[in-house]
Amino acid sequence: MPLSLTEILSIVAFVPVYQEGVGQGLEIYCQDGTVRALPGSMKAFVQQLARFFSINLEEMRKKFGPLLGQVNLVPLALAPFLLFVPLKVRKPRLVGDPAYGYFKLRSLTDVRAEPAPCTVKLVGGHMVTLQQSHRAVRTRLQRARQLEALALEQHCRIIEHSHSFFVPEKAWLSLSWQENLCEQGIKSTNRHEEGNALELHNLMETVVLQRLDEVLGKDQTGFCNCAQCRLDVVALALNSLPACYVVTERGEVYSSANNLGIQHFVDVVAALTKALQVVRQKPRH
Repeated sequence: MPLSLTEILSIVAFVPVYQEGVGQGLEIYCQDGTVRALPGSMKAFVQQLARFFSINLEEMRKKFGPLLGQVNLVPLALAPFLLFVPLKVRKPRLVGDPAYGYFKLRSLTDVRAEPAPCTVKLVGGHMVTLQQSHRAVRTRLQRARQLEALALEQHCRIIEHSHSFFVPEKAWLSLSWQENLCEQGIKSTNRHEEGNALELHNLMETVVLQRLDEVLGKDQTGFCNCAQCRLDVVALALNSLPACYVVTERGEVYSSANNLGIQHFVDVVAALTKALQVVRQKPRH
């Protein structure tokens, strides 16, 4: 049964298992802490994920394998921040049995030498003991991070050269997202009114608002997510960034924002991270 995008994004790992009375199957670890059992082979499931994201597995291995210095067990790079690392989870009973599971790089929260030989902790509280040494696992994860950085760089280049990468009125960053901000008491001067009148926009405000939830989502310190604190983070970040004003018609501001260079996005994330630390230490609510 094909998985939906929401289901795929909730996966933090999938590993091969033996199912009594069924044979080979998979266990799917989800970010909400649940574990699902699926029939079928590891190979078929990987191919299903690749088809969903229009990934040619053979071309991916040819392209990324030499960069990582390995021929087999190349990470499954479905998107810039959706990369699964193959790690050994069991010893095969028979020749040809799959021994490797796939772990989402961004969902690995800890790598420990105990229980031996190596144990990883995942989002959702999952703990999986691997059949590889602690050193070997850390090396694989380091190479996977290098691949993730490369994939992100290529992704940003696509954005820089594409005026229609996002569909402003239909993408999640459009009006529904702005309405969600308003429900939390946050108003954006970039919110469009009906009509096609020319408007003045600070593109940096758009980019900061786009990246706000991304930065807050990575914070593990229990940051207060109230409207006051969110607004303070945005304000502090914008005050530390150079303004970038443009005159656009309704709907064009998002396309213009996506044409900013990669350094602008890096600067925005850095400014938001610093602002979050300041507000966390001295909240005004």
